[in-house]
Amino acid sequence: MSSILLLLDTKDSVDPSRPHDAVFNLNAFVKDDAFHAIKLKSVTFLNARYNIHSGNNTLVFQEDGVSANLVATLTPQNYSATQLATELKTQLDAAGANTYTVTYNAQTLQFTIATSGTSIKITGDSTCLREIGFTAQTTFQASSTTSDLVVRLDGTQYVSVVSGLQSRNLNSNKYTNILARVPVEEPVGTLIHYEVQDPTPQQFTPGTLTNFSVRLFDDRDNLYVLPSNCQIQYIYELSHHIH
Repeated sequence: MSSILLLLDTKDSVDPSRPHDAVFNLNAFVKDDAFHAIKLKSVTFLNARYNIHSGNNTLVFQEDGVSANLVATLTPQNYSATQLATELKTQLDAAGANTYTVTYNAQTLQFTIATSGTSIKITGDSTCLREIGFTAQTTFQASSTTSDLVVRLDGTQYVSVVSGLQSRNLNSNKYTNILARVPVEEPVGTLIHYEVQDPTPQQFTPGTLTNFSVRLFDDRDNLYVLPSNCQIQYIYELSHHIH
């Protein structure tokens, strides 16, 4: 037998509570140490990622010309634009001394944020700027500010599957060994199954493949964090020869 298919389920990983950042001990799955190539065939996971999550839920702002940064932290969940306007007001009011009004224009698809004080200034330290339609530049001091782009609550466009075979800087989110880019077109709560077209094999020295890590990243190169009760299934092909 020159190759076998290997099913890796994150429930069987070293730490099942981190399905998006899984490490597998392959000694528990594979007894033949003569294999020296592996390639990803498919990946299956539930789209359980909210459009507002822990990686994009902060709005950093300043009030009334004072340079001290205030942070409005949005509750992670799946929002419509009108729901997010309400949440923005709630958290701006909680973080600042002023009272805020947040409106969504369904024609222009933009937010307007107004303050009861003299001014609000949104800073580039915010992590939710793309979602609420602002650019990465700091906005001007003003009693109200309107997003210059449209509100985007569609979430990530794709998920990159990255393996731990090739050398990389473990402290960096910039990986080069991307095995697949999985389109995320289904709504939250939908199962995503992706067959890799023309998968690229990765070679290793026979007998050395013990721990094997697989990570998911979103379209902004941030870890695609999924809830701890989610599972991801990968099907790999282990081969004695590159083919």
